[in-house]
Amino acid sequence: MTIALLLVLSLALVGVGALYAVSPGRPETLRDAQGRLIPGSISERVTVQIGGVPQGMIVQTVDPANPVLLFLHGGPGMVEFFMERDYPTGLHEHFTMAWWEQRGAGMSFSTDIPPETMTMERMLADTIEVADYLRARFGQDRILLFGHSWAPISASRWPPPRPTGSSPMSGWPRSSTSFGPRRWRRST
Repeated sequence: MTIALLLVLSLALVGVGALYAVSPGRPETLRDAQGRLIPGSISERVTVQIGGVPQGMIVQTVDPANPVLLFLHGGPGMVEFFMERDYPTGLHEHFTMAWWEQRGAGMSFSTDIPPETMTMERMLADTIEVADYLRARFGQDRILLFGHSWAPISASRWPPPRPTGSSPMSGWPRSSTSFGPRRWRRST
């Protein structure tokens, strides 16, 4: 009985260790076609205080000087970086990718988040704070915003261009939303 119990516990520990090692929450280092680390590349898990709540994101790029692309996942609550392993986009080769896991989802989940803060207005304010963090970190005036599922609806409420005529963010609408592409084009 003792040997069987030790065997089961050992197998469980090996299984947990294997799951941890391949966890999409720990991004793989970026390598070239020969398997060498790409000098200057970034592949990291980051946690930042956004709207008073620790929020996580995966940042990946082969060149930090690339344009920043902030990916807003669907849901709310459906993070998508985990699919990058089996369905790679390769976006990190052309952009500095920020796979942000929004308030209450994935790495940003916490039972301490007050339910009353889970509003469209707070999500938009969080998006603006994340965009400001990324612009400051990578020294870029503008970043690109790409949203899936419900994210473009939130992004359609993005603030209008600043008085200087510049906008801190560019984005793409869904092809079909309740707001419609024409309204989106007029507001950007």
